[in-house]
Amino acid sequence: MPADRLLPGTKQAVGVAEVSAAGGDAFAAGSASANIIAVDYEPKSDSWLATVVLPLATKFADSRAVLSARIDLQRIRGFIFNQPFRQTGAITVVDKNGIKLFDTEFKDLSKREIVQRALAMGDGGEAKVVSVQSYPRPDGTMMLGAFAPITAFGWTLMAEKKESDAYYAVDMMVKNLALWVAGGLAIAIAGAVLFSLRMSRPILAIGEAVSEVAKGNFAVRVKDVRSKDEIGALARRIDDMIVQINERFELTKFVSQGTISAIQRSGAQGVGLSGRRTEVAVLFADIRGYTAFAESREPEIVVATLNLYLQEQAELVTQHNGDIDKFVGDQIMAVFHGPGMASDALACANAIQRRMAELAGADPDRNLTVGIGVDLGEVVIGTIGARHRMDFTVLGDHVNLAARLCSAAKPGQTLASAAVVQKLSVPGEHQIVVRQLEPIRVKGKSAPIDISDIGSSPASSDQPGHQQEEAARIAAA
Repeated sequence: MPADRLLPGTKQAVGVAEVSAAGGDAFAAGSASANIIAVDYEPKSDSWLATVVLPLATKFADSRAVLSARIDLQRIRGFIFNQPFRQTGAITVVDKNGIKLFDTEFKDLSKREIVQRALAMGDGGEAKVVSVQSYPRPDGTMMLGAFAPITAFGWTLMAEKKESDAYYAVDMMVKNLALWVAGGLAIAIAGAVLFSLRMSRPILAIGEAVSEVAKGNFAVRVKDVRSKDEIGALARRIDDMIVQINERFELTKFVSQGTISAIQRSGAQGVGLSGRRTEVAVLFADIRGYTAFAESREPEIVVATLNLYLQEQAELVTQHNGDIDKFVGDQIMAVFHGPGMASDALACANAIQRRMAELAGADPDRNLTVGIGVDLGEVVIGTIGARHRMDFTVLGDHVNLAARLCSAAKPGQTLASAAVVQKLSVPGEHQIVVRQLEPIRVKGKSAPIDISDIGSSPASSDQPGHQQEEAARIAAA
């Protein structure tokens, strides 16, 4: 073959046929295939040339002959350098000695970890891509890489990328995800805070209003709740409930404690028209001289005076374990229960007489006194009237007798029946003076009624209608 003929498929080739014993000996043990023995850079043409030798079977002058050719590697170099991967990474080709090819400085990369691993694999085995875990370059840069041997030429092709660049997308995704999570969490927290404030403030306002109602303040209202959601609806219902509770509380002032107790015992069925028998002491107290007093005073003064007297009497009834059943004009009706009912009723009557005397002494213009009647016995307590309008009261003959005794009592006098006096056997704290009087006849009774004039000791001697010299002292509760 002519030495200067171009090899097929090469851009440029320069060949020289050498026939020498040395040359023949040098390649006698080689493979029958071509071998690249050098890769050189040609500055003038800015090209890379590979020197390839091919053993020839034909002998020249009884010596082995080889064909030497130089092949332009520009196309291979261009293919490598034009890879898109090079925009973010590096593609490097090294020979079997670890020398970087296609580099005018002929860098020795044999000390790099990835190169050492590639060279250690040698030329044996099938060509395959081997990935390498992250490793540091001599300058400390962490890299990710892979290599594949080019067995035909004894080269190794390596692809490397900075670990930071390789994980850039992941890092950015993680960072963005972290930012989104942090932002979402911040928004969620802000929303939760706003929502909790929006929820908690009305609830706290409702709680404060309910606490005030529990203290008896029915003028309170839920403040600063204007929302139209469920909380706002609840606040408005609470306000309505407070108004209704206040109305019912005010209504309790118009009924007796017995009525309230009957309502509390009624349960879900409500109060029905019924009654029960029980033993009680009944007290009637009527203001004497009230009609004449009312004729000569202004209505406002009359009402104020009446309310003062009734208020004082009502408080004394409560202090002596009684219950105001009703007010009838200038008269009160009180009921006493329990084993000490007789002594409670008489002690209350004496307290009322003393208090009325004190009021009259404080203002002579109010020259008013009280007549009181007390009886004790079995009565019927229950509701009377209609289903839609009821009254809880005490009915019976002993109620009527107490009213008759009240009418028969003189100003400043307390009359009690024999049944009340007989019940004064229960020991107690009050000193009650009893003076038996002549029996009297009352409306509705065919026989005369045994009665007694009731006073107190020691101040009872100053009370009108009481005569100490005829009194018998009885200790009672």
